[in-house]
Parts: sequence; structure tokens; C-alpha cells
Amino acid sequence: MSCPTCPARSLFRSFGLNADSSTCTTDNCRGGDTPPCQQSEDDSWVGEVLDRRYVLCRRLHDGERGHIYEAQSLSSPKRFAIKIIDEAVDTYHWGTVRSRNPHLVQIIDILRLESGETALVLPLITGVPLSVYIRDEGPLESDQALKLGHQLASALLSLHLEDHLHGDVHPANVLIETLPSGELFAHLLNASWGRTMGTGPMKCDADPLLYTPPEELLGQSPDEEADIYSLGAVLHFMLTGTSPFAPGQREVVTQTILNGMALPKSPQDSLTWWLATLMARDGRHRPKSMRQVISRLSELRQSLDCNRLSGPPLARGLDLRTAAR
Repeated sequence: MSCPTCPARSLFRSFGLNADSSTCTTDNCRGGDTPPCQQSEDDSWVGEVLDRRYVLCRRLHDGERGHIYEAQSLSSPKRFAIKIIDEAVDTYHWGTVRSRNPHLVQIIDILRLESGETALVLPLITGVPLSVYIRDEGPLESDQALKLGHQLASALLSLHLEDHLHGDVHPANVLIETLPSGELFAHLLNASWGRTMGTGPMKCDADPLLYTPPEELLGQSPDEEADIYSLGAVLHFMLTGTSPFAPGQREVVTQTILNGMALPKSPQDSLTWWLATLMARDGRHRPKSMRQVISRLSELRQSLDCNRLSGPPLARGLDLRTAAR
């Protein structure tokens, strides 16, 4: 039986549904304040109850490794975001992350489903993935990109200080929230389970492979410099609307990444040259720590303030993209 007010497609008596009526009797049902479950013929997850605690209301976003849903708690008025990953993943170290960095999205709960998937319970954030934001709004201005880059770098530093790596920084793992003031606020999903590269042709510039450091493709153990590389690639995406490497057949793109990106012959401007160093093929040529990255981001933002009065934007003519050959 459907409930017209609670975000559930079908609730059983154990969850408070009075089968003899058309209304939900759960204590937390808020009637008209709670949107009905938005059912979709091609999404069997909508309306499902997970672990007898959460009901999936509607699909919010699509990701490379699964979909994100809005979920309602069955024991309180709280709502959450739940990401369904189509595989079992090793999530041991997530519980050991103690950072409360405001730009790092913490995982509240991890559910291992009988069907083999993993469900990550996350705070419900009013925002969209960076990949969607750039698709809809276009590339960011230099000052906005540097500000968001600084926020992401601070989130990564909080992980590194606890001896954790993220290992999966790409546009689909960054949520962009627009604050009431109009400012953009970046949220980095703390979901380091290792990348899944897929097998078919790439669909877009947000494919995780395009943000993967060469050493990881060679099977080497990632370190802090791997997160620095991926952050540089995400900054490139913010500024240009494209990934550093053009999408294509995965084997070809992988070899192009291993060959390294085409570095500018001379410093076009300070931002362009610095992005190239972040994505240097050899990790030894990148900044040595996320602290150095944050320091340089602050310097560039200050330079940008000066250039507003005396010269063109820092990233004018930014063109680092390397096409698959």
C-alpha cells in the first residue's frame, strides 16, 4: 500500500503503516512537508527500505560508481543522502577519520546490503556535483576556482594529517553548494575506496580515469603527491570546463596520461605554470605537501587581487589540455 505523505513507496506494519487506511502513522511523518516518493520505472531503489532504518525517497545525482538518493530516517525527522555503490567495498579506514573539516563530508553509516551493494549514509547537502555545476554554469572565474581549490586542499590536508589518503578526487566526488550569500562552498566526499576505471569508452570529462595520477596507473602505491595531482586536474576542470586529457578509448587515454601532459614552453602566467607542476608526470616534481599547495593557492589569490587593478586575469588563455594520441 502506498503512503501519500511519507516518502515511502511501501511500508509494512512494522514501520507504522496502518494497512486499513491510506495514511502513514509513523511518528516522524510530516504530512505535506515531506514530498511523496518520486517513483521511477527505471529505478527500483526508490521507495526501498534499507536496514529497517532508511527509506529512499528520490534519486538526487548519478555517479560513476553508483547513484545518490535522498533518504528519510524511520526513527527521526532527519533526512540523509545515501550513495548506493554497486559492489562490496573495503570501508575499514573510514571509521578512523576524526577530522571535522567543514569541507570534508563524513560518512555517517555504512550498510552492507544483502544484494551485494554497499550503501553509504551521508549528510544531506543542498548542492550538485562539480561535474554537473560546470556542465550547467560553465567554467569558473579564476578567483572562484582558486577559492574552491583552497577549500578542497584544506579538506585533503585534514586527511593527510591523520595519515589517510583520499585517492579518488574527481569532479563527481565534489559537491558544490550555493550559500544564501551567493558564495560557492565545496564539499569533498570522503570516499577513498580506490578507483574503478570502467571498461567502455568514456562518456564525459568527469570520468575518474582522467584525474588519475600516472603512478597509480603503473600499479605503484599512492602517496600524498597522488592527491595533489588529482587536485590539480580538478582545478583544470573548474577553470576550463574540460579535463586535462581528452576523453577517448581507455587504453589510449591511459597511455597519454603515462606520457605526461604537454607542459607550456614558457610560463604563460603564474596559474597556468603552477597547474602544470601539480600534474607533473613525476611526483617528485610536484609540491611536496598539501601545506605547500595551500600556501601557493593563497599567494595566487593575492596576486589575482593585484591583477584586477593592473592586468588581465591570471588564467586568461589557460590551455593545458592534452588530447589522446
